[in-house]
Amino acid sequence: MDNMNKYNRAHLDERQIDELIGLARGIIADGIVSEEEVHFLHKWLVANKHITSNTVIALLFDRITEILSDGIVDENEKTELLETLTEFSGSNFEIGEVLKSTTLPICSPAPEITFSVWTQN
Repeated sequence: MDNMNKYNRAHLDERQIDELIGLARGIIADGIVSEEEVHFLHKWLVANKHITSNTVIALLFDRITEILSDGIVDENEKTELLETLTEFSGSNFEIGEVLKSTTLPICSPAPEITFSVWTQN
């Protein structure tokens, strides 16, 4: 991949994350996630998943696909998605408070990571 394609891919990834943050903020603005909003977010993710290599979009796509897999979006799934989108978009702020940076709660709780120790003989 040449430098121009790398630049364009990085720019596209940034734009999509910005758009996803905006969508998340709009979805959670009223403090609830409706079934229609879950379906809309799924359509957006389907449309954007194949033109980006962004892991966040892929993980969120997988989670929403899982939520929709049984054809029912139950209250627990709506609440979990509300929390995920709130953390992702950094939207847990008060009037007059500076917007917080987003977090990536897709792997919450965080997986255990182990490192191999290499020693030189």
